[in-house]
Amino acid sequence: MRNINKDGQTVSINRNLKKMNTDSNNGAIDHFIPYNIVLIGFMGSGKSSVGKQLSIFLNRNWIDVDTKIEAEAGTTISEIFEEKGEKHFRSMEKQAVREVSNYSNSIISCGGGVVLDMENVIALKNKGKIILLEASADTIYQRVKEDENLPILKGNKTILYIRKLMKERESLYKTAADMIINTTDKSIEDICDELIFELMKEKEIAKS
Repeated sequence: MRNINKDGQTVSINRNLKKMNTDSNNGAIDHFIPYNIVLIGFMGSGKSSVGKQLSIFLNRNWIDVDTKIEAEAGTTISEIFEEKGEKHFRSMEKQAVREVSNYSNSIISCGGGVVLDMENVIALKNKGKIILLEASADTIYQRVKEDENLPILKGNKTILYIRKLMKERESLYKTAADMIINTTDKSIEDICDELIFELMKEKEIAKS
């Protein structure tokens, strides 16, 4: 995949898009990207970091589904898993997804297991375009190895187990995705630039 910083066209388009945020024309970005941007992918793929930066670039509301669940439950994801089990957490996740899917012009960062329930995917596609963020197992491991709030990896935080779990979910992620962006060895800003460029390019192709 190309290095987005060396692509003059990409940089030019994104500079213009970011400039719209400082202008009075607040509807310009919504014209180019008139839907929610929904980020899915394995834990550590960059969903939260990219979502937060995109919200700044595009001047949009950002919702992290896991953070929303924790705020409403008054506890961490790990504690929910330990005290009430994964089934209960998935029920909470489904309710949160149902709610955020009704938002407009937002950036939505989902938990890694959101694709385990196809009803979540259908709901998110209602007003959004689903972007799959991918990364290598080695990259994922480096990003999550110090994170203690990952119950799915409890007692199994190894590259081999991460690779196994990624393989099990691969088809679900790719079935759900409208677009795939690889985040390995890229900065958050470069990932955002690439994502915005691809969405705008897609719109131009659709118009032609």
